[in-house]
This record gives sequence, structure tokens and C-alpha cells, in this order.
Amino acid sequence: MPTNIKLFISALVAVVGGGAYHLETSVAERPDLGLLAAALAGFMIIAMWIFPETGSKKGQ
Repeated sequence: MPTNIKLFISALVAVVGGGAYHLETSVAERPDLGLLAAALAGFMIIAMWIFPETGSKKGQ
């Protein structure tokens, strides 16, 4: 996946994760779910950059 697409998806996930954190801690008053949403967003961003994409084997 091209780097510019990864950057866009990373920013989008960070914004949505931050919004979920803000929503859960302020409106719903559930800081545990807010932290879970923030941790999940962080894990998804890190995993996208660390793990390689799958592809077909050469010669098949």
C-alpha cells in the first residue's frame, strides 16, 4: 500500500479513535471504554505500519 494512503488511513483512525475517547469519557462517562477505544486505534495504526501486506507467491 502506498505511504500516502497509509498516512491518510492512520490520520482517519486517530481522529475516530480520539472522538470515541472523547465521547466515552465526557458524554457517556465511561473512561474504561474510552481508553479501550484509544488503545484499539493505536494498535490498528501500529499494526498497519509494522505487518507487511499479504501477496501471492511468485511463479504461481
